[in-house]
Amino acid sequence: MAGTQTTSSRRWWPWIVGIGCGALACVMLVLLGVLAVGGGLAFLGLREWAQNQNWEQADEPWTEVAIPMPDDWGQVVFLRQSAHPVMAEYNRKLRLELTGQPSQVVEMPMNVGGRTFINVYWVAEGIDGHATLQLIDHWGMYVVDLEAPPTTALWVTHFDGEWRLNGAAEETPALLEAVADHEYLGCLDGKEWPLRFVPASEAPEAEIDLVGD
Repeated sequence: MAGTQTTSSRRWWPWIVGIGCGALACVMLVLLGVLAVGGGLAFLGLREWAQNQNWEQADEPWTEVAIPMPDDWGQVVFLRQSAHPVMAEYNRKLRLELTGQPSQVVEMPMNVGGRTFINVYWVAEGIDGHATLQLIDHWGMYVVDLEAPPTTALWVTHFDGEWRLNGAAEETPALLEAVADHEYLGCLDGKEWPLRFVPASEAPEAEIDLVGD
């Protein structure tokens, strides 16, 4: 009886080994397939990177979007230029085309990451009692005195719930008070192509998630 049991076990042993080897072979094939796909994607990524080495920022066009100002003040044109071949990084500036004033360009800080979405506000009596333009995106606030335009918009960043005027923190409270009574005009929406200005009459004001919070 004992001899019969031993012989039966020996008969099953090759089958067990064969099944185990087959399972191992299947696992290896799956791993090789994953590695092959990963390698292919890596190759495509390297090829795209190599192609992008021919990218020249100077060749990138400026996209222009007009923002109508109230009370016959004319318009402000927002300009955006890609600053990276792949990433959502942009150079930005404003061109003031105001009634009775020569056209003037006001520089803005670069958007170093993230799709364009900017809330636009009008302040009838803002800085020094002047008409003032206020813009807010996820990188901060930008303020332009339209009656005495600066060469670069005032940039106010936001950290831990507090606004701080870039380079002149002690002047922040006065600036915030000057733009407190603002009117929402609309937004510059670049989350989906194409970039466009959406007036307040078409969509309500959206909350901005600030990077510094």
